[in-house]
Amino acid sequence: MDRVVITTHEENTNDISVCHELKLIRPDIFANGGDRKHDNIPEYRLCKRLGIEMVFNVGEGGKIRSSFELVKKAKELV
Repeated sequence: MDRVVITTHEENTNDISVCHELKLIRPDIFANGGDRKHDNIPEYRLCKRLGIEMVFNVGEGGKIRSSFELVKKAKELV
C-alpha cells in the first residue's frame, strides 16, 4: 500500500462508493475486503474502464471489522 485516501462523501448521501476518488488517483490496484465481490460494488465498471486491477478478499483471515465501525471509532478519537 502506498497511501490511504479519505473519501469526500456528502452527508446523508446514498452514494458511498469511492468512484470519485478512484478517478482522481487512478491507482494500479483497488483492494477490497472479504465482503466485496465484483458483482456487488459500484466501483467495478469504473475500474474495468480505467484499467485498474481489482483484488478481493484482502486481509489475513477475511474481514474482521466493518469500515463503518472503524470510521466511527476514529471520529470518536478526534
